[in-house]
Amino acid sequence: MSNAETLIQQAVSLAGTDNYLAAVELLQQAIAMEPGNARAHFECGLALLSLDHDIDAVDQFDQALAHDPAWPGAREWRARALGAMGEHRRAADGLLQELRMHPEGRHGGMGVDPRQWADCAEAYVRAGECLLARELLDEYFRDHADKVSNYLKFETAPMRVLAQLLINAGETRRAQELAAQAYTNPNRCPADVLAYALSLEAMGDRDAAHSVCQEALELNHEMPGLSELNARLQR
Repeated sequence: MSNAETLIQQAVSLAGTDNYLAAVELLQQAIAMEPGNARAHFECGLALLSLDHDIDAVDQFDQALAHDPAWPGAREWRARALGAMGEHRRAADGLLQELRMHPEGRHGGMGVDPRQWADCAEAYVRAGECLLARELLDEYFRDHADKVSNYLKFETAPMRVLAQLLINAGETRRAQELAAQAYTNPNRCPADVLAYALSLEAMGDRDAAHSVCQEALELNHEMPGLSELNARLQR
């Protein structure tokens, strides 16, 4: 093991105890020894992100990708840092690049990960690019949804993101059908219950929406948008 790798291992251990500043110092030493070490840049980016040094973190993730364009997790963490900076379009474009590199999933034999498609679409929504988000999800359901295998427990994520886009576009019937599909899915999560309640509200079925909203409150009352929905349905 090289001296740089030893420093990286020590830095990872320090980061594991939340001593991020000391970790960054060791990683900077490792980078000085081996400027082309993608792992050193990646781990440094993670530590900087934990210190809320988002701009510097993005730079380190960029360096990691420059030395190894396929470094696992680099684009996803870069997107988180960019999102924290309000750079949602850059975040979305980076996530899309990752999808294009691995359209059938990063890990061979494990299939498509629906979360990656949902996360990328949500990033485009935050960037105000709802049409791009919808086109991406349409592509997912058309070409990739049937290739989900090991990540089945996350298969409802694209459903609820598209359902919300459809609600916003006034396509309430299709939104309700899609949200109902996620709601009745054995792999549903609390966010799917909220999405179904929102779709029922959009359809004008306030009684049903209120009932499902109460179910969502029992599951996780801290979900963003849930208390606002409950307040609207109480009027």
